[in-house]
Amino acid sequence: MELTTEKAFEENIENSLLSKPGGYLKGDPAAYDRELALDTAALLKFIKDTQKDEWDKLAGVHGADTEKKFLSRLTQELETRGMLDCLRNGVTDYGKKFKLAYFKPVSKLNPETQKPASCITALRMKTRLMFFFYLTVCLSPR
Repeated sequence: MELTTEKAFEENIENSLLSKPGGYLKGDPAAYDRELALDTAALLKFIKDTQKDEWDKLAGVHGADTEKKFLSRLTQELETRGMLDCLRNGVTDYGKKFKLAYFKPVSKLNPETQKPASCITALRMKTRLMFFFYLTVCLSPR
């Protein structure tokens, strides 16, 4: 492959981002929900793994439709409040508050603040490289 093509350029960027210093995770295009415009599998895994007690309480309210109803609530909140406010302040569904990101604490003095770090996912759709930094997280601290 020629090194000066746009595809080669995109592959170079993707490889750089996915390397250890880059810190990105490879996204799964199949998990990307075009209607909601987010990687629902990564989001739900993050919520369930980091906030299990709250998720279990919400599941007690919604039953089998918990994921669908939570994503619907999240969509409403994103449309009303915007992405940054939801990231900073989380989302509440039936009185259960969920964080969408954990920000790096100022110090390491309080072990409670040493939550999993948010990660950025690079997701290639067709031949275009798209970057989704919101609501796509990993569970291991950097």
